[in-house]
Amino acid sequence: ALWCVGNVLLSTPYRDGMSLLACEFLVAKDESFKVAGPWSSSVSRKEPTLILSEFSAVCRVLTGSFRVNPWRIDEIANVIKLALSTSDEENAARNAVDLEFASHHTFEGWTERMLTDLKRARNFSAVSAAGFGFGHGYRSVGFRPDFMPLDTEDLVAAYQRSTQR
Repeated sequence: ALWCVGNVLLSTPYRDGMSLLACEFLVAKDESFKVAGPWSSSVSRKEPTLILSEFSAVCRVLTGSFRVNPWRIDEIANVIKLALSTSDEENAARNAVDLEFASHHTFEGWTERMLTDLKRARNFSAVSAAGFGFGHGYRSVGFRPDFMPLDTEDLVAAYQRSTQR
């Protein structure tokens, strides 16, 4: 129901996996979507506007959306202002391809494409990984099979022998 009432979807995660909220929003706003329920009198049929984080996975396929860097608050404010002043005709043109994608691609197909992209990006069988940090500071670091960690005792000894630091 909330998708039908809203005109703008603002999704600005710093990290995002396979969230399909923007696709759901587009499909819910489509004219062919049948609305029934107590909210139907307040349904807005204004063309939807998407503002997506450039770090979100769905931004890659919904090319008609406005893209923002979520770390740049001024940029987000400017794009919100632009999105609210964009005509229905421009939004309809921006959404045409995106709606086609969103209404014809299943979650399973999306998952399959994302996994294929990951497999192409790196051969994970040859990489070992370790995690460091907590919360937003957590990082996963990959190591090649030929990686040799530094010997701590040798490092300390070399530091103590050094004359210039």
